[in-house]
Amino acid sequence: MKAESVEDLYALPLTEFTKARNALAKETGDKDIAKLRKPSMPAWALNQAARSNKGDVGRFLHAAGRARASADRDVLDDLRAAEADVRRAALKAAGGRSNLMADVNTLLAAAAADEQIGELLAAGTLTGDEEPSAFVLAPATKAKAKANPPKKDEVREARERKAREEAKRKYEDAVERAKELDDEAERLEREADEAEDRAAKLRARAKTARDTADTAKAKAADLKAALP
Repeated sequence: MKAESVEDLYALPLTEFTKARNALAKETGDKDIAKLRKPSMPAWALNQAARSNKGDVGRFLHAAGRARASADRDVLDDLRAAEADVRRAALKAAGGRSNLMADVNTLLAAAAADEQIGELLAAGTLTGDEEPSAFVLAPATKAKAKANPPKKDEVREARERKAREEAKRKYEDAVERAKELDDEAERLEREADEAEDRAAKLRARAKTARDTADTAKAKAADLKAALP
């Protein structure tokens, strides 16, 4: 499927992203497009939720903005309710793969904490690498984070998980690239076979024409010899 814009890329099935991105970059001559990261599966699911459930995502981001300004319980309840709706939409987009929900929750937390990440969610262009800036967190949240710093094991696990996700994305890109090259090789082989078939037919026609010409020459020679 062809993408007419960068936004279109993130609406495509995840397996088509790389090929469509490369085609769009080539068509537009924009090298920055070629550098766009393929979304992780959780990010892709949220991007689809942003397209199919704009109202829920809008309510979530509105509640997140209010929550950043105030830690009022009613505001937080609204935020949790809207988040649950967006999560359900993402789960549906992911085909019910509940094992992705931990990462979906992490991305939703980032979108709630950081307005710029929220804008990416609203546009449906998340990649999965987004992390909120510390300064955008509400004072109460920052104080809680300071009082309960992450343990070293948790930090290491987070880094290892991110490294695994990065390795998985690279693997998926490599698989897609290999498939693209394999498809191209098959196309060229098919064209070569067709060219060989056409060449064989042309050679056969040429031989027939040569035989006919030789016969005509022989007949002309016989007629010449019979002249008085």
